[in-house]
Amino acid sequence: MDSKKKKLIIILSVVGVIVLAAVIAIAVIFTREPEAPPAAKEGVIYQTEPETFWANTGSGYMTFENIPEPAEPVEGELYGQVFKVWALNDGEWQDWLSGTWEMNADKTELTLTATWDESDGNATKLRDAESGVAKIYTAEDGKFYIGVNYPGGAFGEVTFTLDPVADQVGEVTDNDGNGNVDEDKDNNDDQGEVTPPCTEHVDSNNDGKCDNCGETMPIVSTEPIVTLTATDATTTATAEIELFMDGTFNFNVYLAPYMDGKVFGGTWASTETGNFVAPVTLTPDATGAAVIGNNITVTLTPNSDYSVITYTCHVDYIVPDAISMAFDFTGSLNTGDIM
Repeated sequence: MDSKKKKLIIILSVVGVIVLAAVIAIAVIFTREPEAPPAAKEGVIYQTEPETFWANTGSGYMTFENIPEPAEPVEGELYGQVFKVWALNDGEWQDWLSGTWEMNADKTELTLTATWDESDGNATKLRDAESGVAKIYTAEDGKFYIGVNYPGGAFGEVTFTLDPVADQVGEVTDNDGNGNVDEDKDNNDDQGEVTPPCTEHVDSNNDGKCDNCGETMPIVSTEPIVTLTATDATTTATAEIELFMDGTFNFNVYLAPYMDGKVFGGTWASTETGNFVAPVTLTPDATGAAVIGNNITVTLTPNSDYSVITYTCHVDYIVPDAISMAFDFTGSLNTGDIM
């Protein structure tokens, strides 16, 4: 604690009753607005509105920051997500209490942990909390109400209001919920375990956001952009290759009453990026008992003015000890229907 803070606390301790009594008498006549805090510095995520204490003569506010740990940490300094309780003393804003903070993803719970000298009656502390023990605050109407006791007994009590929406002054990304933030905004936490990219977008509650990563769900058309058809000469079964915009495909077989739709799927891609008439390669997913003959390649041949594209493709679909089908896909597509 610096000499200025010690000086002020000693004065409050020795002549506190006289000074505060006089202050109260003045405060009955005059109502004083809190001093405006400085502009939020870099690294501050939230900054509360200022509040008064000591019968309107003291001013304070809170900040919630991310402080990256340097290559050579300073002993006793806090790093990571750090909150600070500030007080204006001798015209200078001073940090009178520091600790760590965590907020859950939906901003309904805030956890603060700070350490102070319990035996010191003039210590700044979190109200109704224990030194070194995490205190959980639950949002009320979207806001957190944080009680702080500055020196001065009941006259030092103040409640700061943290509104995670209105009071947000910086950006924070905590992908894996470990309390670490994305300083360089690359969507990866800069400290601790990095969350891998989402491999499967799921939206079970239909809110438009992925349940796994929180990103906006991609718009996927349910209609194929191209459908190729063929018939097996032996069984007269018909087959379809449906290509979808997201790079997936379905292989459907229709043979009543045994087959009626998709028998396997996978992904597709052009063999030459940017060349829409390059051969298209289909890569099947695991197909269980079925055997897919050789590589599946759709060959595309445009006419002279590229208005029509002829396609050819051969697929052997075999279920061991059950059925064997050979499909020769041959036909044409109008480019205006697929481009």
